[in-house]
Amino acid sequence: SGYGKSVLIGKILKDRISKGEGCLFIDLKADIQTIEQVQSFAKESGREEDLLIFSLSNPDMSNSYNPFLQGSANQIRDRLVGSMEWSEEFYKQASSSYLLKILIILCWRRDALDIPFSIQDLLNLMSDGEALNAYLADSEQMPENIKDIGAEIIDYVSSKEKLNNLMGIKCQLESLVYSDFQKLICNGDSEINLFEAIRQSKIVYILLDSRRYGESARVMGKLVLGDLKAASAKID
Repeated sequence: SGYGKSVLIGKILKDRISKGEGCLFIDLKADIQTIEQVQSFAKESGREEDLLIFSLSNPDMSNSYNPFLQGSANQIRDRLVGSMEWSEEFYKQASSSYLLKILIILCWRRDALDIPFSIQDLLNLMSDGEALNAYLADSEQMPENIKDIGAEIIDYVSSKEKLNNLMGIKCQLESLVYSDFQKLICNGDSEINLFEAIRQSKIVYILLDSRRYGESARVMGKLVLGDLKAASAKID
């Protein structure tokens, strides 16, 4: 708009980086020049190893990011459901209930067995009972009540009619899993952990590029903000 916002933001970032402080910058419209500018600030301050970049439009120069490292099953379910579009309340509620059950299992594995999960795992469990059996088979320590939830899920996916209720959320998950930046978000391991980044004063630059990826940028933006809230609550 010509009011110098980019110049001001650049000065703020440079100041924090030069002082050894942490920062998280979420950018919706910048280009490669902005990334190079942030890289230059980090290099000038000898903090290149502190810099973490997640860019939808520049996956080759980005770090991987998993927004599901923090938060309970309930919290992650709310983040996901809130980030998506729904044509009817019925499908929203059906998907929300099913998603919560999946997340209870995945979050238990994450917290008890240190096995992270990604958005790819969520999609796998949206329609494949065999995949769920594999997740349950290697979890002998899993409490019986969680195993019972697994049995409910397998029963649900065996019904074609019930599966049709999940088509909306499945399609929206597929739009991320099969996106240009799929390799950045479909691995359970993550080079960007917002909780650790805050604790260690890292420099995190997230470029969502809403001009190229309008809908994907909107969904990822909400997931990032939800992850940030969870990380902040964990620190508090």
